[in-house]
Amino acid sequence: MRSPVSVGAKWTIRFAAVMFVVVSLVSWFHYYRVKEAIARDATLLLELQARELVEELRRDADDLDELQAYAEQHIASADADFKLGIRVFDPDGRAIFARGAFEQDPIPPPERFPAFGEPPIVSEVEAGDRYPYFVIVAAASEGWVEIAAYARRFVRSAREIRDVFLMTTPVVLLVTAALGFWLARDSLRPINRIIETARISSASRLDERVPISGSGDELDELATTLNDMMDRIRTGVGHMRRFTWHAAHELRAPISLLRNRLESALESDRDPGADQKLLADTLSDVDGLGRTVGALLQLAHSESGLDPDCVEDVELGPLLDAIVGFFQPLAAESGIALQRTPGPAARVRGDPTWLHQLFANLVDNAIKFTRTGGRVDLEIEAGAPRIAVHVRDTGIGIPPSEQPHVFETFYRGAVRTEARGAGIGLSLAREIALSHGGDIELRSAPGQGSVFTVRLPAARAQAQV
Repeated sequence: MRSPVSVGAKWTIRFAAVMFVVVSLVSWFHYYRVKEAIARDATLLLELQARELVEELRRDADDLDELQAYAEQHIASADADFKLGIRVFDPDGRAIFARGAFEQDPIPPPERFPAFGEPPIVSEVEAGDRYPYFVIVAAASEGWVEIAAYARRFVRSAREIRDVFLMTTPVVLLVTAALGFWLARDSLRPINRIIETARISSASRLDERVPISGSGDELDELATTLNDMMDRIRTGVGHMRRFTWHAAHELRAPISLLRNRLESALESDRDPGADQKLLADTLSDVDGLGRTVGALLQLAHSESGLDPDCVEDVELGPLLDAIVGFFQPLAAESGIALQRTPGPAARVRGDPTWLHQLFANLVDNAIKFTRTGGRVDLEIEAGAPRIAVHVRDTGIGIPPSEQPHVFETFYRGAVRTEARGAGIGLSLAREIALSHGGDIELRSAPGQGSVFTVRLPAARAQAQV
């Protein structure tokens, strides 16, 4: 199995490849531009020479000796590296004389002569040598003038530039690769710190933080996101630990009581009446354990979030009316007035089953801690973008010291231990509200009752009203 290529190596290779392509394209572009510029300069030089000869041919058309002397003098004064050649044709296209390169190298005659008044014809002609000749043919009224110049100096200049590019390209590639490696390693250093922090993090070391450079770049944003995620995980793990501890503590006492009761019954003589009472008490305790376990399962389910398939627009009025109707017999038995204050229509987006559980828990809690002769009222306060539902009671109230803890799992408080319950109802209610994007607020005073206000996002149609 091949070992995977590191991200740093991939970045280095890609950076070097891109730079190689860019440098190569720029180099070849400059090479061809220089080559074209040199060819233009050579052409311009030949055109100047051709114009002088055309003018000389016009003046000395009848004096061939004078024309030849001028051509020889012109060739002699030129740089020997150019191998200048001059050839003159009569109006019939026959060569009158040839000097310089035309005598030394087999340069063929032009394939076409330009007409008088046409621009000169410039071409490159191979004459069996290493470098070609630049040849120009210009028309005069008395014939044609052909001038040839050896292209070695021009071509060599362009090739020297090309060779410089070819020699420096590998160096540029190596330097680019080294620079790319350094940049990749420097850029990946924050990622290495993130990896190291992730390696040493565990359930017992969730306080590790990913270092932030302070540059504010994407890697800092990633580190901040990971730190936030670690905070949420740490909070969740802490919540799970407390939940597990409280659940074990809550279940251990009744289980120990059942075990002790059964052991005592096994060690004592059989008494049908005592056995009947033992079984009845045991059944009652088992029912209590069953309710506690069911509440724990509901709480765990609510913390896992809503099922998208069960979410719909829910009318709060009919839902609260159903809850009031369900608890009416229990409230009447306790001598408590339970009613819903008429209010505006309101709809929220959520799971109707969980919303029913949310308000049922609040109503059950209000009835449980309201004495005979008291009252429990439900009221809807419509608005946008949130809808509020108030559950008011005239019960015993909650001391300020206990109010921050009432939504904690298994918390019952000093004034609440007299009522039956596992201390999960309010925790479950708040988790359901949070899963719907809402929350629960509490206002209470000892002896004056409590008000639990549930705020939930209004359904889209409701929010647009």
